[in-house]
Amino acid sequence: MRLSDDLPKWLAIPLRLLLYAFVMFILFNICLAIVKSRLLNNTLKCTEVTATSPGGLSHAKSMVACLRRENSYFEDLLMRPIYAAIDAMPNHPQELVGVWEAVQPRCTYRHTLKANGEFISEPVECSLGDDTFHGSWGVFDKQMLWLADEGLVWPPDINALDMVDKNFFLLTEKDGSRTRFTRLPGAAEDAALPAPAPSGAAAAVAAAVEAAENGMALPIEPIDPYVEK
Repeated sequence: MRLSDDLPKWLAIPLRLLLYAFVMFILFNICLAIVKSRLLNNTLKCTEVTATSPGGLSHAKSMVACLRRENSYFEDLLMRPIYAAIDAMPNHPQELVGVWEAVQPRCTYRHTLKANGEFISEPVECSLGDDTFHGSWGVFDKQMLWLADEGLVWPPDINALDMVDKNFFLLTEKDGSRTRFTRLPGAAEDAALPAPAPSGAAAAVAAAVEAAENGMALPIEPIDPYVEK
């Protein structure tokens, strides 16, 4: 067979399909790179626009609103999972409220997940740094969201959640590793507890205010602010 001879159909058709698939693959990746580049530019723009907004959930909501204004349909396709997660917030299941210890190869953190959706992450033993982080937490579609007030505030840190039981769960990190969270027994869970009942002077003032709102006269004896009743 010479190079100028026509290829047999049984060989020509598969080769053409393979060539078309290769060309489509190249074009797809070129288009994807363009869309990602535009998304990056829009993200930088929205980061500047929302620079003065509070951190945590408020900042994440502002970023999503800005990106929806700036992005085209194709950029929004890439952002749909993050949009859905942020739109579902606030959502903080009460069974996760409490104090947890997270152990990683080089760091051990104490995470306080509050009932109002706030979190505090404090290093216990960490060779990477001693910074304490604050922000908002939540759960969506078996994923844990961490929306930080400081540091890397965007994109949000979203990890697959595997809830084993009420005292133990696992999070899958971006590098594929898994972090074990164990509930600390006896740790103070202030956010999960009701506010303490007022006592002494505070109780008397509260009673007077309630009586006034109800149109009732309530005799109040003088209160010494330095004496606890």
